[in-house]
Formats: sequence, structure tokens, C-alpha cells
Amino acid sequence: MTTSAARKYLAEVSDGLPLFTNEDSPIEIPPNFMRLTREHLLGDATLWKGFVSCFQAVFGSKDTWGEGFVCDECGKVLPIEETARRCACGGNLLDFHGERQLRRRMERELEPPSVCTLLLSENPLHEVVGFCLGFIGGAERLSQYIASDGHVRGYEDAVAEALGDRGDILFFDETGIRRDSGVGFSPVVLLTRLAFERACQEGVAAVLTWTARKSPMYRICRALGFCEFLETDRGIAFLFLEDFVPALKVMQNKSPRESARILAHLSRMLH
Repeated sequence: MTTSAARKYLAEVSDGLPLFTNEDSPIEIPPNFMRLTREHLLGDATLWKGFVSCFQAVFGSKDTWGEGFVCDECGKVLPIEETARRCACGGNLLDFHGERQLRRRMERELEPPSVCTLLLSENPLHEVVGFCLGFIGGAERLSQYIASDGHVRGYEDAVAEALGDRGDILFFDETGIRRDSGVGFSPVVLLTRLAFERACQEGVAAVLTWTARKSPMYRICRALGFCEFLETDRGIAFLFLEDFVPALKVMQNKSPRESARILAHLSRMLH
């Protein structure tokens, strides 16, 4: 199945389903999904600490990005599974995604209008086990953000040329769930749905993201009908979807489990 066939299939599945814009979908969002403003995330010490820990676990693991520690001498990057206190070169190992660095990043990325949802565990501790981040903006804001990200810096002009004059879009930045959370795949559907709903409130239906091909989000985005239009020399793929509304309709009208089955079917057909 091609990407165009995936979009056609989603259009067929969503045909006749209503679009909800006022949080009145028949598929309710569970209470452990928290939609936050930038000020709420940065101002609540408990939530912020939980978010930082979750972010570091998601992107630090060796089976995802492996960005756990960085050597302050040679710059070598090591996963969180690394137990040594020092690099082989003798340098100190620092958090790759340090708390101060993440705070500066969130201050910039979550400037309104933005997307910020935390997934909390359902045990009494209410630990942060997942998140979805992004923003709604035009070419200037997107270019500034690309220039600030070490993974894709230098590709501002190429992305701007590929997208053309589209006005505001949703930039779907980071979505992650701790592998040790045990919550399964369905929460990814709800996190994605909440991001799309936030963009819909701003009158936006187009969405851009970038990720590594080895990332689970790459397969999910392809299943949703995203088209890959650019790959960096570091293997980061830029993906674009002109209209996420058909996917959103499915997520709003079908259970997370059923929506996940549809995505899994599409993912299998694309490979």
C-alpha cells in the first residue's frame, strides 16, 4: 500500500463521521491526560520534575535516540543505560537533555498557540509516563525553531521551499511514552488526537513533523498518510500531511483500541 492509498483508506473509514471541535466527542479523554499551558508546565514543580524525568527516559534509551549523556570533553553521546561516571576519554558525563536546557527549550517551543499534553500513570503516584508537544505557527516561527535544533539546523530554507506559502500549520514535535510504563499503544492515539484538536481550534488542518526512521513515530505518521519530503544527512526525515481531519474523525468516533488497530493495519500494509 502506498501513502496515497493509506490516505484513501482513512478517508473511506472516516466518511460520514462527524468532526467535534468543542470537546463533546463520544470518545472521552481519560482524566490522566493533562492539557497544559507553558506556564502551568514550567510553574508546577512536581509536574515539571516528572516531565523532565520522562523526557530523559524516552530520548535517552539506547533503543530510540540514545541521547542519555554527553561527554564534556570529546562530545561523545551515550544512552541512559551507560553506568560509567566518566567517558573513556576521561571526561565527565552530563545529562544530554539537562533540566535547564529543557526549560529554555519549552519556554520557546510552547509559546502560544501550542500543544502540551502529559500522560500520567493511573497509580496513586501519578507519575508522568508520556507527553505530546508542539506549536501552531507560520513559516517564520518554524524556521526559527529548525535553526535552534541541532538535529536539523541548516535545513530552514529547504523546508520553507518545500512547504511554500501555506500559512499556519501544526508542528508536531515530540510525542513519547516510557517503554517501562506498561500503558500500551492506545495512549499514542489519544495524545495525537489532542494535538490535532488543538490545531483544529486554531483553524489549522496541515501538520509537519520530523523524526528518525527507526522511531515508532515514523511508522505511525506514515500510517496516518504523512508524506516524507526531505531527509537530512543525519537520517532525519521530514514528514508532511496536508489534512489530518480524516484521521481526527476516526480518533474522535472510534475507541482508542479500535483506532490503534486501524493504524496497525495501515502500518503493516505500508511495509
